[in-house]
Amino acid sequence: MGPAMRQRLLQCCALALIALGLAACTTPGPDGWSAVEAGPLMYDYRLTLEHGHEAGVLGPIFTERHAGKDADAYTQRTIRPFLLWRSMDDGRSEEVDVLYPLLTYHRTGDEYRFQIMQLIGFSGGRHQVGGDENSTTLFPFYFARDSGDPARDFRALFPIYGTMKNRMQRDRIDFVLFPLYAKSQKRDVVTRNYLYPFFHVREGDRLRGWQFWPVMGREVKDYNPHAGAANPGGHAKSFFAWPFYSHAETGIGTAKHTTIDALLPLYSMRRSPQRADTTLLWPFFNYTADAANKYTEYSAPWPFIVWGDSNGTETKKSIHRVWPLFGREQSAELTKEFYLWPLYQKHRLDTQSILRERDRVLGVLYSRSHEVRKETGEIRDRTDVWPLYSYKRTGATEYRQFPSLFEPLRPDNPGMERNYSPLVAIWRSESNSATGVSSSSFLWHLVRTESSAKAEKCSLLFGLFRYKSNEEARELRLLWLLPIRWGGPAR
Repeated sequence: MGPAMRQRLLQCCALALIALGLAACTTPGPDGWSAVEAGPLMYDYRLTLEHGHEAGVLGPIFTERHAGKDADAYTQRTIRPFLLWRSMDDGRSEEVDVLYPLLTYHRTGDEYRFQIMQLIGFSGGRHQVGGDENSTTLFPFYFARDSGDPARDFRALFPIYGTMKNRMQRDRIDFVLFPLYAKSQKRDVVTRNYLYPFFHVREGDRLRGWQFWPVMGREVKDYNPHAGAANPGGHAKSFFAWPFYSHAETGIGTAKHTTIDALLPLYSMRRSPQRADTTLLWPFFNYTADAANKYTEYSAPWPFIVWGDSNGTETKKSIHRVWPLFGREQSAELTKEFYLWPLYQKHRLDTQSILRERDRVLGVLYSRSHEVRKETGEIRDRTDVWPLYSYKRTGATEYRQFPSLFEPLRPDNPGMERNYSPLVAIWRSESNSATGVSSSSFLWHLVRTESSAKAEKCSLLFGLFRYKSNEEARELRLLWLLPIRWGGPAR
């Protein structure tokens, strides 16, 4: 037998061993033990934070999880860190990650999205008005949508020729040999660019404008007295030798008529019936007087030293900052503080529906957050000490992990938690106070313990030592031999 043949035979044996191991692990024995509990080589354990179980071979690399109940039941299989597949058992959704986030595929019902590094993407499904719709993105060269509806379909081969719809905050964009010519539309406003961004003309409802950037430009929108209660008013804007001189009037014809004049860097002034802002040697020296909220603010130089207070009865606002030494900004619902930035930062949001607090030390090195949903009473806590430790609490469930390399950098990112966190988690602890179940795992189940209100389980060293206790008896297994049982629980 040649070397190549031997290598193929070994590969086939390894794959067969993995397949047999997964099959064995997912077959519980009649006494409650899994057929194989030899973590991290092979294992099958009940999940602590949700209903179901997970089986694996070679620690967290090859795993299969069946979890959830009824309509929320799902199956997940992994070959970490290369591949993750997750599907709802009723077939309504499916996810595939390949070297996340390099390649992702998500499907919900008939709608799907396939992406490669957020640059190349394909999506499709049923549109709200009926009919199938498919989109293609090969950023930044090719964009297309096919739905059978001419009002929605488009194709664009950038920068040669094409049309894009509902992209880049525009309803429609047409271009030919960009930047030579481009036409964009947002609601009723149409802008034609020639040799973008230097020259454009703009028109719309009561609106007209042009610019030859950065030399000069002007735009005017007439006041519409019939626009209703939410009338934003008209406006007039112009600039010369941008960004040095500019003049603007907004809210023309309304009670919020505002005038803005700037000759940078000498001065900038903003005036309205409710507020006055003055800047000298922009942006360093600023003064704000907000008559509506009885608020005044000074900064010299901005943004390093800022001092502002409000004595209004409705709006309580203040800001005191000497960056990077200290800073405190407070309003009716939000408070922000820092000391020796970025050494310590604190945010607090308190509204009628939610209380959210967060403390950070040196950015991501230490972070603690506390959240209370006031309507339901649900509590969410999280503590991260990068790269050593993470703690999460959501309602009745708690989770701890050591070390924690990825989650503090991308908190609450399901892709990072599913694909990478299990690979580096030397120690994990989980508990559910609603069910009274808890578990801990060291070195990917080399040592694992489980406990509930009525039972305890422990497995060590590839399952060579296993122990369990319940209300009826205690049991010990050594070297995978027959069990040794004796009466009475260990309490």
